[in-house]
Amino acid sequence: MTESSQLRQFNPVSPELLKDPYPTYAAYREADPVHWGTATLTSIPGSWYLFQYDHNSEVLSEGKLFANDPATVGMEEMVPAAFKPVAYIFQHWLGGMDPPKHRILRAALAKAFTPRRITALEPGIVEITQDLIATAMARSDGQLDVRADLAFPMPMAVVGAALGVAKEDWSLFQGWSADVTNAVDHAGDPEYATKGAAAIKAMADYFAVLVERCKRSPGDDLVERDAGRGPRRGQGHRGVRHHRDRHRTRRRRSRDDRQLGDQGRARHARTTRVMGRVRRA
Repeated sequence: MTESSQLRQFNPVSPELLKDPYPTYAAYREADPVHWGTATLTSIPGSWYLFQYDHNSEVLSEGKLFANDPATVGMEEMVPAAFKPVAYIFQHWLGGMDPPKHRILRAALAKAFTPRRITALEPGIVEITQDLIATAMARSDGQLDVRADLAFPMPMAVVGAALGVAKEDWSLFQGWSADVTNAVDHAGDPEYATKGAAAIKAMADYFAVLVERCKRSPGDDLVERDAGRGPRRGQGHRGVRHHRDRHRTRRRRSRDDRQLGDQGRARHARTTRVMGRVRRA
């Protein structure tokens, strides 16, 4: 049995943890499940880490006691200026929102991700997975890196297809996601924060153009349904492949396409948590 006095201060970005986190998690879960450790933001003295399910469930569900926005506990100025664009975006994502905004967005997403719509995505997901495996195996080494070749690009490709992002632009979002993630992992580093902020702006600019185009010519992917007039009668839900193929046939987008590409190809990403919850005063 591990004693809490034997544990070092938890560091979420230590190389040992990133290489194999589960033994470390188990030790803290047993000896010090509510632990004061090293914060990713070097400007604050530390951060609380919860290692048991019940504790995390309580924090995530008790919106009156805990919050994501550091301004609610007078800590807004502790966030470095270069990191504030990343923190701002996080607080407007579903996982980073506080009530009542969280409930409003969650209700809207529940209408978009119906069981029928999720089922319709399955053929496209299978196709994307097969394509990624085939691409990896076609390399001269004949090896498959499950994380780099499959686990990382697949979610971005699936989400991108569902949102109407052209296949040739999926790699842009993977790169942007990496920049945002690096900004989180090196939250006190201005260089990483600047790259993360630039990636967020690139994504926002990309979707601003995409939304405007979809308002003029609405279809049946998630962006087009919300930005335009919803799916046209009789069109149905035919999955990721349908979205991608239809998207390709509509590539008379000329000016919009060039604008998307020019705004995009500069940067790269995967999304992750930016800031933990803080207890309200």
